[in-house]
This record gives sequence, structure tokens and C-alpha cells, in this order.
Amino acid sequence: MASREGVMSIRLAILAAVIGLSAPANAQVYTAYAAGSPARNCFEGAMQRNAQREALYECDRAIARANLTQNELAKTHINRGIILINIGHADEALDDFRRADEIDPTLMAESATNRSAALILLERYAEAVEAADYAVSAGTNSRANALFNRGVALELLGDIRSAYESYRDAAEVAPDWSRPREALDRFQVHSLS
Repeated sequence: MASREGVMSIRLAILAAVIGLSAPANAQVYTAYAAGSPARNCFEGAMQRNAQREALYECDRAIARANLTQNELAKTHINRGIILINIGHADEALDDFRRADEIDPTLMAESATNRSAALILLERYAEAVEAADYAVSAGTNSRANALFNRGVALELLGDIRSAYESYRDAAEVAPDWSRPREALDRFQVHSLS
């Protein structure tokens, strides 16, 4: 089992990676919203780490309006969930991801990727693995992020070999993303032959 310090550093690493989790999954949202609209401001808030409270307000405004398509509304819930994770409200984020799934089931793989991050922060590691596995099998646009989350959760569960494999797979899918490589650098691999 991982030490308390190790758990905290991994939890901080996953929190730092949350923005990376959201970007590929929600990149298509950008073109759906008019400049300056609450939904667009919500999306931009999910992509950045600054002014999260203001972005959350914009998400709430966008959701309250009746002028979004079902797909846009679901994406706005995902973006609000990402912002909630960023401000330390992972439990509330899960509600937004669930709501997004109800509104537009075609986005379930994307919400599952982000759900896995929230579950890690809530120390619900087995559920995080399940969410990440679902995201990968359902064809998430954020495959590397789901694999990385799977690795974090598996490492925290003590399944080091599987964690290593997940980090390795994430690094192969996104070779320019430093997070999986940094995770792999912490491992020592010894050949049994």
C-alpha cells in the first residue's frame, strides 16, 4: 500500500492533470458557442485554472438558459464538473458528469474520463479504474488521460505492475504529454530473465 505522502503527491499530480483531462474531450465545444456567451465562458474556464469561481458562475448561467442544444448542455455540465474538480468539489463534479450522461449518452466516454479523476480525488480508486476502463473501451477522445487516471488509481490500490502498464500505454498514446513519462520515471523495471 502506498504511504500517506505518496498518496498525497499522486493526488496532487492527478489534480494538476485535470486540465489535461478536459482539453481533448471538450475541444469540440469551442466551436458550438458564440463568443462571449456563458457556455463559451464556462468552456474557457474549464480549460484554464484561473478565475474558476467566475467560470462556475458562467456555467450556471449557461445551464439556466434554455437556448442550448442537448449536446451543448451536456458538454456544459462536463465543463462545470471539471471546474468543480479544480476548486476541490469532486463530489459535486460527479453529479454534473451523471447529468451529462443523462442528457446526451453519446458523451458518456468523455464524462467517464473526467469522472475517473474525480473518483481518484475522492479516494474511490476501484471506481476510478472502472470509469477509466469504460472511457477507454467506449472510445474516449481523451484515451491517454483515461489511461493515466487508470494508472494513478491502480498505483494507489497497490497494483504496481498494472499501473506501470497504464502509464506506459498513456505515454504511447500521447508521446508529447509529460505526465505519463514522469510517472514512468518513478519506476524501476527489473528483468526476471
